Amino acid sequence: ILKDPDWDYSKYDFSNFTAQSKLASSFLDATSTNYEGFKRSGGKMIIYHGWSDYALSAFATINHYEAARKIDDGIHDYIRLFLLPGVLHCKGGPGPDSVDWLELIRDWVENGNAPERVVMTKWNDGSKVMQRPVFPYPRKTVYKGSGDPRKEFNFD
Repeated sequence: ILKDPDWDYSKYDFSNFTAQSKLASSFLDATSTNYEGFKRSGGKMIIYHGWSDYALSAFATINHYEAARKIDDGIHDYIRLFLLPGVLHCKGGPGPDSVDWLELIRDWVENGNAPERVVMTKWNDGSKVMQRPVFPYPRKTVYKGSGDPRKEFNFD
């Protein structure tokens, strides 16, 4: 980002952050909520965010999605947001964090099968600890009130 292969984050002076990250910020930050060109090109996107992410707030991602939805109420046709309970930044944490996102996006792009219900799995030393379904935002996963909460079929 700073075009310095010897850069050492532990010695970084954050008083220069805004000026030094301006170029990278111009193409890395998700600031635009207008996806019209993406939609026109036939693009499909899956966004996921862990509710237990310490680095970035899931509410910021929700706000971004909502702002995009204000521009295009049909955003759900080409962008899906999934909020993952107990998941940290991309993976890890006590929640179920494993699914083949690439297979889901491939099936959507190639076969028109938009992901409506995604079954997330939590693994520990090769053993399945739990599974839970997640649905595209704003739909919420709800426990049926009985049955093993580690089994995905006990949720709607």
